[in-house]
Amino acid sequence: MDKPGEPEEHVVSDMYEGYQSVQQELLLIKAKKTRNTLLILAVVIWASEFLALTVAGLVMANTILIISVIPAIIAGMGFLAMKEPLVAAIVSALLIAGAWIYVASIGGVATLLQGWLVKTIIIFLIISSFQHAAEHHRVRRELKNS
Repeated sequence: MDKPGEPEEHVVSDMYEGYQSVQQELLLIKAKKTRNTLLILAVVIWASEFLALTVAGLVMANTILIISVIPAIIAGMGFLAMKEPLVAAIVSALLIAGAWIYVASIGGVATLLQGWLVKTIIIFLIISSFQHAAEHHRVRRELKNS
């Protein structure tokens, strides 16, 4: 209190409002990180598939269209991540797991070991997107309960 008769500042409520604004910023940051991770994931998948087509000498319009389907869906999930990051991360992970299971059922289990470096990068990106999405979900729940 600077002068007698002035109302006291509400230090606790000011700190709480500051905390909430930081948490709101954190929500946006985590959603953007999830989006960026999923978009990078889509680019990595498309680039690895395009490289495989190039090595095999099968680069044609229809094959490029076919290899673009899954990356396009994951890129769409990246944009959904701004609203629902956890849903986007789960759908992307299930889509990739489904594609790998399909390839393994068609080409045999040995196909799971082919491209192991790219698959390791993909797994890292999926885990990273889950971490960002889970943190976003935690902060959102915390803000909702307060």
